[in-house]
Amino acid sequence: MDALILRTILELSDDMFILLAGDGTIRWVSPQLARMRRVDARSVVGRDLSAVLPDPHLQEAVDQAIAAGKSQQVSVKLNPDEVELAARIVPIAPSPDEDVQAVVIAMSQLELVKQLQTMRREFVANVSHELRSPLTSILGYAETLLYDPPEDEEQKTRFLVAVVREAQRMQRLVEDMLNLSRIESGQASPQFVGANLHNIVGRVLTQLKGQADQARVKLSNEVPPELRLECDPVQIEQVVYNLVSNGIQYTPAGGSVTVSGWAEADKVALRVTDTGIGIPPADLPRIFERFYRVDKARSRATGATGLGLAIVKHIVDAHRGKVSVESEPGHGSSFTVELPAVQRGRS
Repeated sequence: MDALILRTILELSDDMFILLAGDGTIRWVSPQLARMRRVDARSVVGRDLSAVLPDPHLQEAVDQAIAAGKSQQVSVKLNPDEVELAARIVPIAPSPDEDVQAVVIAMSQLELVKQLQTMRREFVANVSHELRSPLTSILGYAETLLYDPPEDEEQKTRFLVAVVREAQRMQRLVEDMLNLSRIESGQASPQFVGANLHNIVGRVLTQLKGQADQARVKLSNEVPPELRLECDPVQIEQVVYNLVSNGIQYTPAGGSVTVSGWAEADKVALRVTDTGIGIPPADLPRIFERFYRVDKARSRATGATGLGLAIVKHIVDAHRGKVSVESEPGHGSSFTVELPAVQRGRS
């Protein structure tokens, strides 16, 4: 009777559960999980965990829980197009000195929902803050020109230039937000074609020559002329643009930004290296977050939106690649993008 009551409680819960034997095989699967995974809860009993949850990270965490006799927590992504679940893995043993006899895996979207709500609040707060500064400037200059216009024509021109500059800053922010939203929602899925990476980099450096000349920063394209890959050229051009532009902004006059590339097994790598101010170690794990800035004053002075590296990360992820960074304060930064040379099952 107690077992029936417990099972009923578990079945009524919003969470999803799976019970494993001490050897890691399945003993019971909650109806919620069986429905989500589209499996027969009875037919998977006695099978490996992968019959229901094929995520290798989860299996690794289960193995660690059984071996150490300690609870583990891991994020589980059931399929590439499904949400992540927070999974807590609890081993059960008669005593700390005895072998694990069973393992309970509890999975919940509640923590994910809380995280998403927190991210949404932070995003709204960040956007509001980013828009408030240029709006305040535009309003101040416009009111002065309307109600108390300066007699000096040169000063009027300076005010109008400032209004245009702040409006352009807002425009860049909105465009970056829309771009990021399209990428995240899948509306801007990569359109893969064969492309020459040297030519993509060349186009970007041509676009950024004026910015680099003004900052007195040298740009170099050291990507081999024959280096090719399958990618979305427009999106990879955006990646290169964001990384090089970022390098220019954080490199003092007389420095350089160099783009190099190479082929390695079934991958193509692109590296953007600058001789700039570098990034403190504490900031490195967060630089791909939206609106995260190492030097807020410098970023805003250059008109940066704080979304450039987040866009880079999302585009690279959509290309099934990865991006990493190495940096040392005072000695520059190096961003490396690794992409598949050939996109298997490409769209």
